[in-house]
Parts: sequence; structure tokens; C-alpha cells
Amino acid sequence: KKQKPDHSEYFELSTRVIQGVKKLNAQLIVAVSRRTPNKAIKILQSTFSKHLKEFNILSLDENNLYPKILEIIDFTIVTSDSVNMISELATLSKPLFIFHFSKENRKISFFISNLKELNIVQEYHGDLFKYGKSKLQTNKIVISQVNKFFGFK
Repeated sequence: KKQKPDHSEYFELSTRVIQGVKKLNAQLIVAVSRRTPNKAIKILQSTFSKHLKEFNILSLDENNLYPKILEIIDFTIVTSDSVNMISELATLSKPLFIFHFSKENRKISFFISNLKELNIVQEYHGDLFKYGKSKLQTNKIVISQVNKFFGFK
């Protein structure tokens, strides 16, 4: 809500994502939120279509495929303004990479820095790789609810 990345940051994000996808010869699925600006989606769509053969940009409002996507992915890249998504994905074993926008507030920076120190997240600069990810440990009730929501045991 508060963070307003400029268009060049979305372009930089898309080019770095392309770099990572091409290195792994991977497929790309992008989930955008209802708060993602239309201009950002257009930049991503345009850049990806010029450099990738296959990709999908899904709105989280459409048929909420998010839980199913989490079952099939190998890596996640999340923008630093998506604190809720970072928190959810931090409880899973999938490698979690954070792409930082320039106007990050101090609370978000501190939160992400703590997760990095705990080896839960890595910063995303264009390389996707496996690492000994720790899972964010929350209370057992919350973990159970998150796992149930995503269909994990």
C-alpha cells in the first residue's frame, strides 16, 4: 500500500527474473496481487514476452491457484513489499529469494534482515539456487493452519 516502486524497478525485476529462469531453463509462473499496479503488470508482460517462450502471469483473485502453485514450484522470488507472502513462504521448505525495491521502509528492511540472518531468505540478484533454508518457526497452531491451507501435511 505505502510502497510505490517506479517503472524502472519493475523492469529491473523482470530482467533479473529472466536471467534466473534462463540459467535454469525453467518455467515461470508469476502471481500478482490485487494491489499490483496495472502498469507493473504491463511491464512484466512485455519484458517476459520478448525474452521467454513460456510464462504465466496469474492474478491471485482468479481461481486462487496460489496454494496449488506452491506444491509444484522449486523456487520463489518475492518483492520486498510483500511482507504477508514472505511470511507465508518463510514457513515452507522452498528456497525463498527477496527482490528489494529501493524505497523499503525500515520495519520491512529489519524484518527481511532478520530472516536472512536465520537463513530463511536470500537476496535475489538474478541467480536461483538451493541453500540450507531454515523454516520460520511459529507456534504449532499457526503452522498447522498454514500447512492445511496450502494442502501440506
